[in-house]
Amino acid sequence: MNEILELILRSPVANLLIIAGLIFLGIAVVGNISGKIQPGTAGRLLSGLLGLCLLGGGLVMYQTTPVNLDTSTPSTNNSSVSIDSGSVQTGVTPPTFTPAPGPLGFRIVETFLRADPFDYVGACPVTITFSGRISVAGGGGTVSYKWIRNDGASAPVETLTFTGPGSQDINTTWYIGGAGMNYSGWQAIEILDPQATTSDRAEFKIQCQ
Repeated sequence: MNEILELILRSPVANLLIIAGLIFLGIAVVGNISGKIQPGTAGRLLSGLLGLCLLGGGLVMYQTTPVNLDTSTPSTNNSSVSIDSGSVQTGVTPPTFTPAPGPLGFRIVETFLRADPFDYVGACPVTITFSGRISVAGGGGTVSYKWIRNDGASAPVETLTFTGPGSQDINTTWYIGGAGMNYSGWQAIEILDPQATTSDRAEFKIQCQ
């Protein structure tokens, strides 16, 4: 009984009017229902008139009002919905656009360095000469660099000016050694500008006699 009452209460108003109209029409036609409802002639006429009014009103309301019979709990999904050219996508993050890189400007394309002599045996001290080159592309500009070596000695920053793509030679020396000394070391070029980079190490070793 409780389920029937709950269903009636959850029904649209149009359905309730139609049901009530049918009940009153039934009373008007039957007249006596289980000995509990015993309307007289006037009561049956009034019941029939009321039933017709309720039934007619329910039918009119049913035709003019959309009926939603879905009594389920509305979803609380927080997914985003985007509409594009008639298509619907739920919970889809639009792709990010990364522009293609433009033409490269003035830049280092090569560093080269070697030690001479790289394997020395003889009288010391000896002078190790480091010769190399720096090559650029992408127009003209200034290259800043410094020499670095394994013993951590500091060297000043030097510059090369390029009027266009090309290469320039560089060199430095290291005076080293003493009687009976065996030593291995290296030197390299550290580029500071236009982009940070370091050349391969020019390694050497000496055996002093």
